[in-house]
Amino acid sequence: MSRFRVLSGGRRGTGRWAVVVSSICTSILAAAAGPAAQPSGSGTIGQSLGSVFELPAFCDYVIESKAGFDAARGYSLMGPTFHHIHHYCWALGNMRRAQDPTIGEQARRGYYAGAIKDMQYVIARATPDFVLLPEIFLRMGQAAFGSGDVAVALEYFESSRRAKADYWPAYIEIARTNLSFGRRQAAEAALKAGLAASPDEPNLKQALAQLSARPVGAKKPSRSN
Repeated sequence: MSRFRVLSGGRRGTGRWAVVVSSICTSILAAAAGPAAQPSGSGTIGQSLGSVFELPAFCDYVIESKAGFDAARGYSLMGPTFHHIHHYCWALGNMRRAQDPTIGEQARRGYYAGAIKDMQYVIARATPDFVLLPEIFLRMGQAAFGSGDVAVALEYFESSRRAKADYWPAYIEIARTNLSFGRRQAAEAALKAGLAASPDEPNLKQALAQLSARPVGAKKPSRSN
């Protein structure tokens, strides 16, 4: 099966979340730092979830049956929802394809739409404590933003925040999305809410400092991707 397939058609696992972040999802959760990373939103404040150019190890396992990942560990970390995780991997692949600068806008929107459908599939079948719920909601928001559905993107980012109150990337994306509308106060409020939930998070502190240093009335950022 191809990882680039396009389909046509709040409880928190805090302990397991920490394990997932430190192991199988490190490449996905790394902050965007290189030229390949294309975060959604304005791109002017803070860091967010990394790019999808390097898929997590479990995707190679569930899509292409490659060794190097222990399925039993996947089920222990993600529970029964691991059975459906290949749809999330397809979604990440489609998001990667959507960021190809050589494709047209129609194709880009198609890849993003396919990604959202696959992630909706996982969400519909996920247990309430599924450890990747906040990440998947956030990726859905990034896909919606990339296709120009900014209001829908904000709804997904809010769902990410509700899934795990101290999940800092959600607050970064909420702030960026509001800033893309010129809503500076809403962006600032989102970052402060994130710090209330996670007071020691350096990414949120940095984002708030960057926003505070941004001149009032500065030109609204253009949409990335």
